[in-house]
Amino acid sequence: MTHADLGAFYAVLELPAGAPFDEARSAYRDLVRVWHPDRFANDVRLRRRCEEKLKVLNDAYHRIEKAQQSPACATPVKRQPAYANSSLSPFLHRGKWGYVDARGCVCIPQVYDTAADFSEGLAAVSQNGAFGYVNSQGSLAIDLRFSSAGPFSEGLALVKFGRYGYIGLDGEWVIKPRFEAALDIREGLAAVKMDGKWGILDTRGQWVVYPRFDELNPFESGRALAREAGRCYAVFRNGEVRPV
Repeated sequence: MTHADLGAFYAVLELPAGAPFDEARSAYRDLVRVWHPDRFANDVRLRRRCEEKLKVLNDAYHRIEKAQQSPACATPVKRQPAYANSSLSPFLHRGKWGYVDARGCVCIPQVYDTAADFSEGLAAVSQNGAFGYVNSQGSLAIDLRFSSAGPFSEGLALVKFGRYGYIGLDGEWVIKPRFEAALDIREGLAAVKMDGKWGILDTRGQWVVYPRFDELNPFESGRALAREAGRCYAVFRNGEVRPV
């Protein structure tokens, strides 16, 4: 590999050629978070774009990593046990994902096909297309049984098991899977799609607004924007709907 080739891989990670490997690792982690396909589970076009971008990022990082492991610059990988209060980040090595702590020490070995950031003590991981959750000790806290899994928010996570529903931190259903599409919990409410229309549930699974909207955005600062029959509305947390 020439210096020009290596420089191009650094450029993919938005770094100058020859930047320290710690910087390359940090830049790679940041970009993976930005371009992770799971952020767009309900948007096929954006998900595919992220998947292609992730392939480019992975390739660039692997090339830089390989160069760093040459005899001239080889650096041993440190390993140590994970601790419950560790701040862990996903990392990719030879096509598999694991987790490292803030010092770059491997705490959860790279055995997963995908790995998301930790949220509320758990992180979504997958093997062979099945998703579940690990804790910071690296143990499976929730079995690999879902076809997709999102981050925990306010004690609930959006998962797909045939259809979309929400589980608690114990892995049990809080809102059973009966929706065509759904969004992560925001501000104590969930936007869900049923029979072609979007509505709003609270965290107990009770309707705040019955399905009626053609489009519905996540809640932000106490309200969500929605569209029904070509008109725009503001939807408030108490279920009030006002034309915009």
